[in-house]
Amino acid sequence: MKYKFFAIAILALFFAFIALLFFYYPIFFGETKKLKTESGAEQKPAKQFEPALLSWSLATSSAAWETRDSAASFVFKGKMWTMGGLDGNTKVQGDNKVRYWEAPHFNDIWSTTDGVNWKLEKSNAEWAPRRSMTVVEFNGKLFMFGGWSSITGYASDIWQSEDGISWIKVVSQAPWPAREGHSAEVFDGKIWLFGGVNYDKRETKNDVWYSSDGVNWEQATPKRDNLATGQATTIPWSTRWDQATAVFKGKIFLAGGMDLKGNTFNDEWVSSDGLNWELVTANAPWPSRQGHSLVVYKDRLWIIGRLNDKETGGPNDVWYSDDGVDWRKTDADPPWIGREDHSVLVFRDRIWVFGGTGADWRWHNDVWFSNPQGDKKISVSVSKNGVGEPELSANSFVSVFVDDNGDERVLFKKNKETQLPIASITKLMTALVASEKYGGNDLIVVSKNSLNVKGASGIYREGERILFADALKAMLIGSHNEIASAFGESSPDFVELMNKKVSEVGLSKTIFFNSVGTDPNGADSINRSTPYDVYKLARYVRETKPEILKITAQKEFRLSDADGNFLALVTSTDKLLGDEKLPFTILGGKTGETPKAKQNLVLVTDAPCGKLFSVVLGSDDNFGDMRKILRYVNEAYEIKC
Repeated sequence: MKYKFFAIAILALFFAFIALLFFYYPIFFGETKKLKTESGAEQKPAKQFEPALLSWSLATSSAAWETRDSAASFVFKGKMWTMGGLDGNTKVQGDNKVRYWEAPHFNDIWSTTDGVNWKLEKSNAEWAPRRSMTVVEFNGKLFMFGGWSSITGYASDIWQSEDGISWIKVVSQAPWPAREGHSAEVFDGKIWLFGGVNYDKRETKNDVWYSSDGVNWEQATPKRDNLATGQATTIPWSTRWDQATAVFKGKIFLAGGMDLKGNTFNDEWVSSDGLNWELVTANAPWPSRQGHSLVVYKDRLWIIGRLNDKETGGPNDVWYSDDGVDWRKTDADPPWIGREDHSVLVFRDRIWVFGGTGADWRWHNDVWFSNPQGDKKISVSVSKNGVGEPELSANSFVSVFVDDNGDERVLFKKNKETQLPIASITKLMTALVASEKYGGNDLIVVSKNSLNVKGASGIYREGERILFADALKAMLIGSHNEIASAFGESSPDFVELMNKKVSEVGLSKTIFFNSVGTDPNGADSINRSTPYDVYKLARYVRETKPEILKITAQKEFRLSDADGNFLALVTSTDKLLGDEKLPFTILGGKTGETPKAKQNLVLVTDAPCGKLFSVVLGSDDNFGDMRKILRYVNEAYEIKC
């Protein structure tokens, strides 16, 4: 009996050893997991973004605009913008005291598409020179709130712009008190405004205001939880200014700031509705700060910059969090001098930092950008072997590899500059323009005219009301022509705006005559583009409106009307979604088919060290042609990074 027990024990130990060897083999022997393609070839997995290794490069040490801080900076219509602010360089007194009220203030407006070359859009805006105002994009328009002017003092006015250049005052005096150093966010279909300071009145704020249109405002009041008095609880975070806010994973986060006594905070607060706030931490691992920024980048929350204090000389540390709760510091601090009241934007897959007051108590106009893949610019090589090119039915096509540095390589092409009808690929541009006009909770009404559009889905009734967020999904996932037509009818200049966007994106051979992509009666008025222009449009969407691309990657969507009544299960027109035999992961795209256009398809896929953009126009089999392109690129090219 004891021998039998001994034998069983030996067998158990043997199988345990085999299990451990299987589990730990990759660790001890350095095996790397590889992706298998349909052809059986092995593909190295794409290099993953490492937030701790975030590094920076200098775009320019001296931008065209004067040195400044407290400017209003934002991303709008495919550009970075900065305007206003002040330059305190000539007004610094002993012990780093600054006569801010005597410093030059600006009301100029600048824009750039690359961070290096800045265009002066307007020398003197309609509003008086000012600093510390906030700007948000809401329903396709820009709104500017508050600030301090060297001419008019503290402001509670509201200005609006449709192009970033010309501004109209829509409110002379908002219900919220005049202030500077406040913050504003777009959240849950509303604009929200937080905190701030009025030094003339010696007041800091912890009030919260919200608006559904940017003009009419209500003060946020937390839930009434004192049954004895019926009084509402107050906003729990203390009064402050120069705090940072951001919308991250469906919540508003607020971090840091300063009080009137010069005390800085390192607490963090979160709200799911803008009204009720919870303390995330009273003492975050990052040092207390003011004049910093919170931004969302690579699905993480980042905190950048801090107060120019005497003890530490204005550190420029960078911290990141996967959930907004647990924070880690990047391995290396940025190379720029520590600063506050600088501008921080996320644009074209990079974080941009420019301007601000440095630890040397000098005002700056340098521009920096993050390197997405770690140390400096990553090295990417693309080599081609002798695999033969496949035969495609498409009239013209292109496949472009864009590496993580932003550099492009055309890998496979035929007639890439040939202008052809694009059918429902049109809807990518329709989505771009509509997203600049509407918020998620705006209503889209389907008219009788839209019901009669060619290729209608047949699920809508006249007067059907759909929330914009749902209408956008129906148009992009199911390619519903009624919705695209309703967008086009929403304003008389909608198609004009589409063609204006053509110029902004830099599409040299693209023209739109309607918002749907249907074949008109006359051949001269058909929406046309080229494979290369379609690639540039898809790339622009991914870099500036990634939420649109994410929608196109959904296989289905349950569509309801504005009252919550179920209308239909919308299924994607892209038959390649979910195809596990494809060598690359689909990130999104758009189909298109009409008698005159034949079959079209643009697809964005992941690839080692970058992204692959592939387009077929005038095809007899768009999905078959696309499969051939992806397999060919996978087998013919080796990408190393």
